[in-house]
Amino acid sequence: MNGDRRADALLRDEAGRLWFMAGNATERLIGSGGWKAFDAITRHGDFSCDGREDVIAREKATGKLWLYPGASTRTLGARRLIGSGGWNSMDHVLAVGDTSGGGRPDLEASDGSTLYQHQGRATGGLRKVDIFNRSWWALEKATAF
Repeated sequence: MNGDRRADALLRDEAGRLWFMAGNATERLIGSGGWKAFDAITRHGDFSCDGREDVIAREKATGKLWLYPGASTRTLGARRLIGSGGWNSMDHVLAVGDTSGGGRPDLEASDGSTLYQHQGRATGGLRKVDIFNRSWWALEKATAF
């Protein structure tokens, strides 16, 4: 997320704060609270088309999907709704990079039996395009769902 080409991670603590853990073993608070409202948080790509890596989070109570754009201050910008509801029927939501070959990062989601691919749009946001009705569970081990 910080552009140093090392693997980074996001962690949510018990207080509901979101932490950025850089690949060089440094940490930084990027969300001061309220992150307990989300039951899926993922990052991998620039979904907002601004040149910075973003975070996508699913709101547990509503099933809404929110985009938190990366900001130049190495924090997160104001959230933007990219999924109006129904996302809580998915048991896995994962940002996977550009798996469709469209030049934008994609989001994969599954409901336990079907794997859905949501392609990133050039204008930001997502569109659902592909359904994979096969043994997607094999991907669970490969992608660490």
